Amino acid sequence: MMAQSLQLNFKAAADVQISRLASFSSARTLTATGHPQNIRHVRCKVPSRDSRITQYRKPFSVLQVKASSTAASPPRRAGDGSKDVTGLVELLHKAATDRSIPPKQVCAAMIQIEKHKLPTDGWAQTLGGDASPGWRLVFTTGTKQVQEAVKGGAGGGRYIPINAVQRWNDETKVIENGIYLGHIASLKLTGPWAMNKKKMDFDFDRISIKLGPWKFGLNLKPRQMDDTFRKEAAKGAGPFFLFCYVDDRICVARGRGGGLALWSCTTPVWEAEAGITQA
Repeated sequence: MMAQSLQLNFKAAADVQISRLASFSSARTLTATGHPQNIRHVRCKVPSRDSRITQYRKPFSVLQVKASSTAASPPRRAGDGSKDVTGLVELLHKAATDRSIPPKQVCAAMIQIEKHKLPTDGWAQTLGGDASPGWRLVFTTGTKQVQEAVKGGAGGGRYIPINAVQRWNDETKVIENGIYLGHIASLKLTGPWAMNKKKMDFDFDRISIKLGPWKFGLNLKPRQMDDTFRKEAAKGAGPFFLFCYVDDRICVARGRGGGLALWSCTTPVWEAEAGITQA
């Protein structure tokens, strides 16, 4: 009887979370702060010097920067004569690493990078990839905050203090959205997803719950085949993300409700330490 009660309660909670995820103003309950873990190298152009900057990314620490006299690589550009977005990307990388950037600046950077309309080549592969990387939600803004910033207002948003990781498996075409309380408990929603250029459509049809040593799950609806889901997604009735920037460290997208969000890519080491488990 207790198990049935728990299942009904979690199913009701899942229905609420599914409806909320369609809007970033409510999806903040499924977000979390990102702290990428292993060291990677990024080349970027510093406006005041002709040098190469090598950034070392360490867990839970401020970026360390080392300069050399070698010529800098070409800056990332949006194409069609648009301005260089290197500075915006650097700011978002730092926000995803140590949360030291003020929320208003993060919001403004996401709005500006969205305006550049960057080419989307390879985005689906980077997001889903052969290794199906996890993406930890770092920062979200509400719809009103974005509208305020676009009109010249302050804007803003918030860093999220819980572990929530999304995974878009490009091979199985399954999205996994999970909230994790260390190794003690987790709640995960899974379902189909499909991406066309910058738009990612998704839905959830199953919930999985872990409470200590106990694990159980419930089907929320019958799972649709990939072709059927794509046809339904083309009608535009379900939740979706409109991505405006993707690299191997961060991604930025706008939700159906109009809010913006910043994710950071996780690593297997961080996931093991944080108790993140795949479905």
